[in-house]
Amino acid sequence: MCPRNEVIVWGSEEAMRAAVQNQENESAAEDEVKPQVLGDAHVAAMARLLAVRG
Repeated sequence: MCPRNEVIVWGSEEAMRAAVQNQENESAAEDEVKPQVLGDAHVAAMARLLAVRG
């Protein structure tokens, strides 16, 4: 999703969800399979793991 040595920043969980879901949709289309829909638990886990800790 992100070029090497670059950083992706989303303004909200919904923006992150949309970006990840779009990537899943594109990947599934390339493989000619049905895309998986992200669940709320998946998004919450990604947000927790990607959160900036200070």
